[in-house]
Amino acid sequence: MNNSIFLNVPTTIPSTAVPYYITANIGLNQCLPYKDTNTTEEACHYVKRFHDQCEGGGYLLWTEYIICTENVPLRIFLLILSVIYLLLLFLMMTTIADDFFSLSIATIVEHLKISQSIAGITLMAFGNGANGIFSIIASVVNTKHPKAGLAIGDLLGGGAFVTSVVFGTVILIKPFKIAKFATFRDISVYLIGIGWMAFMMLYDKKLHFWEPAGLFFFIGL
Repeated sequence: MNNSIFLNVPTTIPSTAVPYYITANIGLNQCLPYKDTNTTEEACHYVKRFHDQCEGGGYLLWTEYIICTENVPLRIFLLILSVIYLLLLFLMMTTIADDFFSLSIATIVEHLKISQSIAGITLMAFGNGANGIFSIIASVVNTKHPKAGLAIGDLLGGGAFVTSVVFGTVILIKPFKIAKFATFRDISVYLIGIGWMAFMMLYDKKLHFWEPAGLFFFIGL
C-alpha cells in the first residue's frame, strides 16, 4: 500500500491587515486623529486616510501639516502660523470692503437714486454673500463626501453672527436711525427663510425641487 503524504500548503495570499484606528472610524463624519492612535505616524496616517473629514477644504492642508509634524516646537509654530494666516485673511477682506466695496455700493446708490434699504438687501447682501456661496459650493461639490453640515453651519452661523455681533457693534460704535417698515420687512423675510429651512430638514429625508424654489420665492418678496 502506497502511503500518501499530504502537505498543508496555504492556498490564499495573506493580505495586509488594516489598522484598528482606521476600521473603527470608517463611516464617521468626525475627525478624531488621537482617539485610537498611539504614535504621530498613526495619527498622520489617519488624517491622510480620512482627508475629507479632517480638512476643511482649500490648498493648504493645515490639519495634515500640524498632525504629521513630530517636532513639538515646529508643530506649535505651524499652529500659530495658521492663526496668523487666518487673521491676515480677515484683514484683507476688511481692507477690500472698506476701500473698494463700500465705496462702489455708495456710488451705485447715488447714481441710480435707489434707497439704502434696497441696496442693502440686494447689492450689499450679494457682495457679502458671494464668498460664502463659492465656499459652500466648494465644500459640497469638490469632495467625495459632501460636507452638508459644514455648508449649513456656515449659513446659519454667518447669519447669526451678522445679526447679533456685527449689528450690535455697529450700533455701539455709531448710533443711527433706521426705517421701521423696511427693517421689519427684512426681519420678517429672514425669519420666514429660517423657518422654511427648518421645514425642509424635518419634512422628509429627500430634497424636492419645490423646497429650494421656495427660498428663492421668499427672497423675491
